[in-house]
Amino acid sequence: MGTGKIPGDDVPTPGRARTPIALLSIFALALLIFGIRLAGAVHMPFFGGDEGMRLSLAYLPLIRMGNRIWLPMLQGHIWMFYLLGLPYYTFRLIPCFYFFVAMVFLGLFTWRRIAKLSGGLIFTLFLMFCFAFQWEVQRLSVELYQESIGLAFFYVLLWAGALELRPNRWLPLIAAGALLTREDFWIYLFAASVLNYKQILSRKQYRRSFLFLWSVLGLWLLSTPFLYRRLSGRFPTFPTEWPLGINKQGGHAISHLSTSLADYFHWLVRSRSIYLATGLVIAWIILKVLGRAKDQSARAADDFETRFRSFSFLSLAIIYFLVVAFHPWEHTSGSGRFAIPLLAQGFVWAGLLFARANSYPAPAKILARCILVAALLLSLSTDPRAWTFQRDRQAEESVDRIAQLVQSAGPSGKANACILMRNYWEALRLFAAPALYARWSLKPNQDMDSGNCDLIIQTTGSELLVPGEYYTKRSEYQLQGRTYAVFQRIAHPPSPVPPGK
Repeated sequence: MGTGKIPGDDVPTPGRARTPIALLSIFALALLIFGIRLAGAVHMPFFGGDEGMRLSLAYLPLIRMGNRIWLPMLQGHIWMFYLLGLPYYTFRLIPCFYFFVAMVFLGLFTWRRIAKLSGGLIFTLFLMFCFAFQWEVQRLSVELYQESIGLAFFYVLLWAGALELRPNRWLPLIAAGALLTREDFWIYLFAASVLNYKQILSRKQYRRSFLFLWSVLGLWLLSTPFLYRRLSGRFPTFPTEWPLGINKQGGHAISHLSTSLADYFHWLVRSRSIYLATGLVIAWIILKVLGRAKDQSARAADDFETRFRSFSFLSLAIIYFLVVAFHPWEHTSGSGRFAIPLLAQGFVWAGLLFARANSYPAPAKILARCILVAALLLSLSTDPRAWTFQRDRQAEESVDRIAQLVQSAGPSGKANACILMRNYWEALRLFAAPALYARWSLKPNQDMDSGNCDLIIQTTGSELLVPGEYYTKRSEYQLQGRTYAVFQRIAHPPSPVPPGK
């Protein structure tokens, strides 16, 4: 293994921050952004898409969506919060907390790489700020998706020395948690195993650690068919439902490549990750073509960059081959979440290129660093809500009141909620929070007719179905421009009389 020396380590430069001041600054910035982000997140009463599905099934530690049984890390957190009986807004703590962890360890990792460079602390804090307000990262930092947890695991593992195979008894346990968070980490494990197989085979400790990690992945894959059968009543079909777990129309595995590439490019632009990726490539070209390193020995001594370069190219090539070939893979079609692996590694590359530029002549160094700064700025969110959160107090109050009705409607607070809306995903988005501790009726119209609904929620207007004599109208609520009526059961229908009596 190399020394892990950073280019420019031996150059005494004035103006370098002391380590305690730097660490305090990193934690202070992360805590400040975390507080701002959480303050807005807890006032978001709506849970759209998959996060609404997760919340509506919070009573389960494992759930199936389409052809996929979701990895258990995030749903396990949601399930624990549910068992504790916490209010819906506390569930936003999950992505916000892991976003905070990701921010801290990205800062610590970057500072370690560039601590001895002039301006190192300023760039570290700037990088953390740009990470926090990057378009896709900012959105996912407050939503119940796995990406915040995955980002936290990724930066913790890098900081702890996973790529350099540092002896650390906690690393395999942290990596095992990552494997149960996102399938990206399956690719990372494969890349690390292929690139370091000689080193892994040379030491017993390494062999045990990687055998343990591959066993975790193997046990999950072997258990998935049985979990699938328990949740859906049948075994999954091969290969779309298992082991690929992709949601394809018509069951076809391979995507139409032109459509897949067009969608891929569209979301690269919309998520603004293309600006960061392009800036990194341009900065690398500038250093490669326009400059010549002043200290070749310092560059050669940077063992981490050498390892990360091979790991990054191999893992990203595999991930985005899967994204294009099996569109969608590991995300919903039309989602910018697929850009997260690129962004996670892109912010690491930004720090590495900033450090490398220190070994080049001033013109190349200044130009490359200016390109890096511009790329990071262009990747920031342009959504005003990322910078100023506007509360919808009426929606919050309505959701809180509906939640109180749900709690009082059913036995032991577990009401059978009949939500009469044509669009199931819209119903989830609006009512996953207030109906968190209710059971969603799978046949709301039938349950309403038979008097089995503890609570009925439906839109008002011409399509309003008036429940029978067993229900009374509690109130009407305004949610995002539409009015919804809530009915509560006041009596149970009489039990059917057995024949002959």
